[in-house]
Amino acid sequence: MSFKSVYCFKCSTKNEVTLPLSRSAECESCGEDLRVCKNCEFFDVTASQQCREPMVDLVQEKERSNWCDHFVLNQKQPGSAGSDPKQDLLAAAEALFKKK
Repeated sequence: MSFKSVYCFKCSTKNEVTLPLSRSAECESCGEDLRVCKNCEFFDVTASQQCREPMVDLVQEKERSNWCDHFVLNQKQPGSAGSDPKQDLLAAAEALFKKK
């Protein structure tokens, strides 16, 4: 059993959790579920079904705990580099076209 840090998608509170992350894990601060699409490394608002994992079944509620077998805990702090797919795409486009 190992311990990892996860930031709540809702309030950005850093939570120390044990892996594998339980489906019933909740944020210490706001009580929101932690094993949700929005806390997964594959979550991407620009991807099909908002997930970069191509074989995933559709999950309607991205902020509720679910049984997705492809869940991988995202340990990036909200607002940190690489945590916002839209900003990443915009930065890549600007770099490509050397927009200042």
